Amino acid sequence: MFSYVAIFHIFTAGVCFMLSNLAMKQLGGMPWYILYGAVALSIMIGAWFEVQALREIQLGHAVATILSAEILLSIGVAAYFLHEHYTARDLAGMVLIIVGIVMLGLSNPPQQKAAVAPDQPPSAMAAAGDDAGLPTTVKSGS
Repeated sequence: MFSYVAIFHIFTAGVCFMLSNLAMKQLGGMPWYILYGAVALSIMIGAWFEVQALREIQLGHAVATILSAEILLSIGVAAYFLHEHYTARDLAGMVLIIVGIVMLGLSNPPQQKAAVAPDQPPSAMAAAGDDAGLPTTVKSGS
């Protein structure tokens, strides 16, 4: 389950990435240094929040939820501020994205496999969950 801090980092990263998209859409006629500066600043801030989220949750969950937040926020901003219209199929897709985010947020991280000593027979290793019969840990050193 995501912590409130992780949710804040995910949402804030999504907002920053959405703002970079909005800047590219709205500032297209501005001088290049204003456009590039606005886009670079929002992407750098978003990347910082994404790194913070990655410290707390799994990579796949973080990327999927940040991208989903960016998509939903972009659609909301486009509909409200840019007066873009969406079909029932688009709305159904948004609902599926929200359901996916909730499912990822409520899932628990997988547990680590129990390590089996390398000197045990392959049948004991397979019983511990390693289908290949290979040890799950490797000792380094002399």
